[in-house]
Amino acid sequence: MKKKLAVLLSMAVMTLGFAACGDKAEATDAPTEATTEAVVEEATAGQPTEMEYISGNGWRVTYDPTVIEVSKTDAGANFVYIGESAGTNMVTISYIKDKQPAEALYDITSKWGADEEDITRYEGIFPGTEDKWGFWRKYDTKEGNTGLSETAMAAEYNDGVLVFNIVNHFADDEEVDIPVSGAIENLINSIKYEDYKDQTLFYYVPGVYKSVDEDGLETSVELKEDHTGTLHFQDDIDIIWSSYEVYDEEESFRYEYSIEQNTLYLDYDGNTLEFIREGATPTDPSEDK
Repeated sequence: MKKKLAVLLSMAVMTLGFAACGDKAEATDAPTEATTEAVVEEATAGQPTEMEYISGNGWRVTYDPTVIEVSKTDAGANFVYIGESAGTNMVTISYIKDKQPAEALYDITSKWGADEEDITRYEGIFPGTEDKWGFWRKYDTKEGNTGLSETAMAAEYNDGVLVFNIVNHFADDEEVDIPVSGAIENLINSIKYEDYKDQTLFYYVPGVYKSVDEDGLETSVELKEDHTGTLHFQDDIDIIWSSYEVYDEEESFRYEYSIEQNTLYLDYDGNTLEFIREGATPTDPSEDK
């Protein structure tokens, strides 16, 4: 699962090694402009080069104040790269109460001016967690290695949704682009949570779903709450499950699935297999009418 997270984050920003962390200076709220300037002056004199932003909504991140400037918003904070770059590079982290990830992502992507087919969609473990599920949207207007890339990430979080909105401008110059992407990636990877409550979006999915063929051979699909699972077929195959697919760690296969009441339908190489939740009985289709 950690491998999957690394892949998703590298799609959001250019993949870089992690920079070594300096001494930390804590900030319980977004610094004012004067405070930010003071921190930068101290850092250049050999003082702390890492600060921590602590949100009132239970999340916190660390950042390098010599290259990132923080400003508070009503829903969270903006983290703007202030070093040399090809244009605006920033991360906005927001907590939006009483919304679902799809709604929050639509509010962002609808302003990109992009056709739906030009927006890349994917899912995976959300930054800072090992078992919370998130959704990604990515849109590039780059020509080669220059131009604009926008990424939005969202996950159900404590009766609302937590959103990362990332803007990158690329110069096609490694000396410029690598420090930018490194600072943004380090900030995202640093996020921690005081109390990330259980997600409820997929409450109906976890379980063991079984099928018995005419010869009495039993197969099953096991889906766990942490988005891992196992296909118990001829061999046991460890899987990851998303909102509509199951796949293995190497992504050597992807099978779409759906769940209707207690029945799981799995598209297995073009064949629809039916599995009944353990302890339940098959649903009579006439009951749905």
